[in-house]
Amino acid sequence: MQIKFNHTYFTYNPDTPFKVDALNDINLSLSENDITAIVGRTGSGKSTLVQLINKLLTPTSGEVHINDLVNAKKVKIKGKRIKEFRKEI
Repeated sequence: MQIKFNHTYFTYNPDTPFKVDALNDINLSLSENDITAIVGRTGSGKSTLVQLINKLLTPTSGEVHINDLVNAKKVKIKGKRIKEFRKEI
């Protein structure tokens, strides 16, 4: 399974005084059969990155591709399709 982030951004609480940019222009490709560690200090975006992979969050802009599945603001996935998406992960 290939996971690819294309110019992915994520902002918590957009359009509020509490706005926080968690991910800023992430371009990352994770290949099948590779072992990848995600490390960093508290608040660096590790959990946000994983939540985008599982479609628990939707990117503010950009896309996350998991094989032929896409997590993006312009792509709406609901119900049974989300289960399929998460099962693929």
